[in-house]
Amino acid sequence: PLCIVVDFKYIDIYNNQEIMLSLSPSVMALPPGPVLFLSLVLDNVFQDWRSYLPLLIGNSETGYMGKYRILDCMKRWYSKNTLLSYEQFSSREQGLSTTQAMVAFLRADNTVLGDLCSPTSLCLALPILVVCMRSLKRFVEPRFSALGRQLGRNAHGVEWEKHNEERITKFGEYVFRLLFHSALSVWGMYYIGYLHRDWWTNTRLFFQNHPSHVLENQMIWYYLIQCAYNIEALLRLLELSLELRNPFRFGGWSKCIVWAKTVRGDFREMCIHHIATNALIMLSSSFALTRAGSVIMVIHDISDVPVDLSKLANFVKWKTTTTVCFATMCLVWLATRLGFFPLVVIRSTIFDTLLLIKEEDMEPELFYSVYWIFMIFVFVIFALHCTWFVMLIKIGYLLLLKGEAHDLSEHKHGEKQHQYPVGKSKKTM
Repeated sequence: PLCIVVDFKYIDIYNNQEIMLSLSPSVMALPPGPVLFLSLVLDNVFQDWRSYLPLLIGNSETGYMGKYRILDCMKRWYSKNTLLSYEQFSSREQGLSTTQAMVAFLRADNTVLGDLCSPTSLCLALPILVVCMRSLKRFVEPRFSALGRQLGRNAHGVEWEKHNEERITKFGEYVFRLLFHSALSVWGMYYIGYLHRDWWTNTRLFFQNHPSHVLENQMIWYYLIQCAYNIEALLRLLELSLELRNPFRFGGWSKCIVWAKTVRGDFREMCIHHIATNALIMLSSSFALTRAGSVIMVIHDISDVPVDLSKLANFVKWKTTTTVCFATMCLVWLATRLGFFPLVVIRSTIFDTLLLIKEEDMEPELFYSVYWIFMIFVFVIFALHCTWFVMLIKIGYLLLLKGEAHDLSEHKHGEKQHQYPVGKSKKTM
């Protein structure tokens, strides 16, 4: 193992250092994280809820739940946060016109745009970016699909085109995904992998000076674009996988939502993945954990590039190219999602986050009220990585032993292997 914890002594073997962590009896006596989180929710909804509980539980001085004021802890924590609203920014930048102030705000560091749960981001910036993303995809995807149609026709003939309209449509979608993941991978490796390369070798820097470290404008927009893309991807997944019907025409409300013909084979896994990813992106931005979050997004974008390439090659049935891309995808997946992600990132979220208590960056009550939520989403994503890798092994088995390229993520029970007339499918590429 890379690190172990013994008697609250944090032995960080990965960074070759030993960190002592002394937890007071009051911290050890804290209720479980879900109980603390429930207290936070109730304080936001109904602040007098303690008065309706027995004294042993609800007493504001000694009660099991009553004495912990997580909402007050959160307010004190947010008071340390130096993110500026547009009003604060414009009042500080005197002499600028409204347009100039807005442009300067979009280009500034430490603004509320970096908190994706803030009203400015959640109700304004993200919806605009999602609409822009959908509009861009609707414009470029038909053109990419036309390219896939031409490639498939050249490789397999007109007969292939007649049987593969669904493939041609999805080809356009995955070309867009390939371009997006490639662009974000290049930018992420430059900004996070090069300019902040010390984060990769010293993961304690994820939480150093928390939450007062500078939130750079590049990080703000990296988060906004990533979140907008994942929200749009979830909407697109639902659009392709579910079909809405008139309940009065098709026999009641129980039959008004059915699976569409274009449903993905791993719809459930993909839907859970998008929900968990968006939750982590938004929560990490709200709690100033963007350093760790950005590293997670970079390794995911890098591993998605060979995934997109292998899917594109399989859509047009270039068997040699599919095999090469598939082998590359498996190696990159192992190195990033099953290697670096659990051994470095998850290790850091388990152990390095305790430094937030040691250095008094976050009160223990607030820390434990949200820590368990982060860990659930992180381990859900890792479990999905393992599930998809098992699927990759099945695909590799069919590819190597049977010579058939089945994309089980798109087709749960395999793809139909069409037999075309002799001379119509000459190219294997």
